[in-house]
Amino acid sequence: MSGETSSLTTMRGRPDQQHPDAVRNECSSPGVSLGRQKLSALSTRSLCWGAVLLTLSTPACDSPEKASGDATPAPNGSVTTEPTAGCTAALKTDAALINVHYYQNAIRDLLGVDDPPALSTTGLDPDLLLSAGADRMSVALAFELRENARSMSGTVVEQARAGGCTDPGCTFAFVSELAERAFRHPLSGDEATSLRRVFDQGLGTELDVAGAAELAAEAILQAPSFLYLTELGTPSSAADGRRVLTDHEVMARLGALFLESVPDAGLRATAASGGLSTPAGIAAEVERLLAEPRVQAHVTDMLLRWLATGKVRTSHKQDPAFTAELRESMIEETRRFVNSVLWSGSNSVVELLTATHSFVNARTAPLYGLDAAGFGLELVDTPLPAGERIGLLTQPSLLARLADVSATSTVQRGLFVASSLLCRAIPAPPPDVAAASQAELDALETERERALFRLGLPTCQGCHQQFEPLGVLFENYDELGRYRTSAAGHPIDASWDLLGDDSFAGPTLNVVAFSARLADSPELSSCLTRQFSGFAIGRQLTTEETCAIEPIAAAFAQSGGQINALLRAIAGSSFLRIREVAP
Repeated sequence: MSGETSSLTTMRGRPDQQHPDAVRNECSSPGVSLGRQKLSALSTRSLCWGAVLLTLSTPACDSPEKASGDATPAPNGSVTTEPTAGCTAALKTDAALINVHYYQNAIRDLLGVDDPPALSTTGLDPDLLLSAGADRMSVALAFELRENARSMSGTVVEQARAGGCTDPGCTFAFVSELAERAFRHPLSGDEATSLRRVFDQGLGTELDVAGAAELAAEAILQAPSFLYLTELGTPSSAADGRRVLTDHEVMARLGALFLESVPDAGLRATAASGGLSTPAGIAAEVERLLAEPRVQAHVTDMLLRWLATGKVRTSHKQDPAFTAELRESMIEETRRFVNSVLWSGSNSVVELLTATHSFVNARTAPLYGLDAAGFGLELVDTPLPAGERIGLLTQPSLLARLADVSATSTVQRGLFVASSLLCRAIPAPPPDVAAASQAELDALETERERALFRLGLPTCQGCHQQFEPLGVLFENYDELGRYRTSAAGHPIDASWDLLGDDSFAGPTLNVVAFSARLADSPELSSCLTRQFSGFAIGRQLTTEETCAIEPIAAAFAQSGGQINALLRAIAGSSFLRIREVAP
C-alpha cells in the first residue's frame, strides 16, 4: 500500500518476528468487530488501521457498567423532554464517524499540540454545521489518517518521557491511559490485550521502548474506537426492547455536543462515578460545561456554521472593494455579534434576528452607509440605520455569501432561508431547465422580474414557490450587502405576499419585517432544534425521527428561544440516551 510491501517481512536472523513496517501494514477485514455488532459503515472497505489493533471494541452490549436511568423530568422543575404520546421513534444503535472539527480538537486535547493536522480528504464542508456524507470512510481518508498518526506518534513518546516514563511498564501504562481517553471508555479486555500485543510486537523487533510506544500510538489514532462514536447501550428497565446508553456513551455524546472533542477530565470523572446515570447528574455537567469559555466559543462557532458565514472567504465579486481584508472583517463582525448576544445578551435566537446594532470598523462602515473616517480597524458595537438593518439576516457576511459575482441572487438567498432556517427539503432542479430559459431571463432587467418569470414556469414553480419569494425580500441589499433603493435605474420592490399557513405568512414589506416575524416563530424553533439535534448525533435526522425532538423544540420555544435552553433540552432528553437495536 502506498508504495510499501503488503507482505509480512521477517527480519534477518529473526524469522519469527515481523519488521515494524510490516506490522504497520496489516489490514483489517471488512467489518471491524464492535462488541456484538459490526461497524457496518466499514463493511464496504478493507482499511489499514495500523498494527494488530484491529479488533478494538467498545464494551459488549451486556456490559455491567451502570446505564443512564430511565428518562424522567429533572428535579429542578425544568421542562421534560420525553417523547410526546404516540411517538414511537427512537434512534438506532449506531457508530458515527467523527467529523473534521472533532478530529482536530481531539488530537489537540489528547496530544497537547497547538496546530493539529487537518483532514483534506473527507469531502465534507467544514463551514457547515452538518454535511451530507459525514458517516463515510474512504480509502483516501484512511491513508490520510494513517499518515497523520505516524507524524504525531513521536509526540506521545515526548509526553511519556516528560512524565518520567522510560521503561516498558511505565510507558505502556501511559499509552493505555491515552487509549482510554481516545476511545472514551475504559479499555475492555480485548482492547487491552490488543494494545499490549502491538506494544510487545514493537519491543520484539528492532524497536526500543520509544518505538514501541510510537507503534501503539499510531494504532490508537487509527482505531475505529477513536474514529467512531459508538452506541450500544444496555437493556432498558422498561423491557421494551430498547437500550439505554451507558454513562460513558452519554459522556461521549456530551463531549461531542459541547466540546466537539473527546470528553474533558470533568466529564470523565463524572462518568466514572456513575454521575451521568440521571437527568440531574447530566444537568449538573451541562451547567459546568456552559460556564467554560471553551464551550462558549464552540457554541458560537456552531451558530456560525449554521449560517455558513465562513464560506464568504471563498466568494468572488467583480467589485474591487471586496478584498480579503473586508471578507475577514465581515466574518469577524458576525462572530463578535453572535458571541455578544449569546454570552452578554439574552442568549436568544430572537435577539440574533432582531438586534439593531452590530460590530463595525472602517472596512465595513461603508457597507452600512456610515463614514469610515469615524472608525478604526477595531470592530466596535455600533447602532445601525433604523429600518435598514435587523439582526443576522442583514449582515454583510451573509448577504455577500448569498449573492453572485456581480448581482444579487433571489435563488441563493431564498434557498438559505428555506433550507437552513425553515428546514424545507428542496429537490435539485431538473437537468438543463436553466439553460433552456436563460435567454429570456437575460432579457429581464430586475431580480424581481426574473423571480416572477421562474415562478411562472410549470417546470420551476413547484419548487421555487417554496423559497424564491423569501429571496425577493432581500433585494434592498446588493452583492456586498450594501443597502439600496434602486438597481439598474429601477426602483426596488422587495415586498411579497407570503402564502401558506406558516406563522409568518401574509403581506411582507421586506426582510426587516420578515426577520421580526420569523424570530419567535414555531417554524424557526423547530428547524433550529432539528439542526442542533442532528449535530448532537452527528447526522441529519430522518423524517420518522422528528417526532422524538418535538419536546425539545417545545422547551426551546418556551424559553424564548434561548440557545442554552436548547442545548440543555437536547442533553437531558431521551432522544440523546435511548436507542433501538439496529437491524
